[in-house]
Amino acid sequence: MALIGKYTFNGQEIAAAYVVVKAVEFKTQYSAMVSIAVYSSKEAYSIGMLPVSDFMMSFLYDGASAPWDFFEKAALASDSFSGFIQEETVVIVQPFMAQRSTALLGVAPEPDTASASE
Repeated sequence: MALIGKYTFNGQEIAAAYVVVKAVEFKTQYSAMVSIAVYSSKEAYSIGMLPVSDFMMSFLYDGASAPWDFFEKAALASDSFSGFIQEETVVIVQPFMAQRSTALLGVAPEPDTASASE
């Protein structure tokens, strides 16, 4: 899951910021530090751009729910992301590397073994 909404960072408003949980570090069975990343858009996230902001948030945990969903819902309920909505996380797309003809690659000259042995 991910969060989408209006976010202000360093005085700049991002109309459709895309927020995801990057990592979770459990401190106890019922508490965790959660790394949150804010991207400029869903598209920026999907192509692997760096977030415009990332920070840690501390949350209590119920010990039973799926952690990522639980922490996204907790972030959604916080003052930091009021007005955001939750949706399915998009898949990061890796750029497709087209097969290139080996004829386009420069070929290194073969070493001259005859002069090396003399």
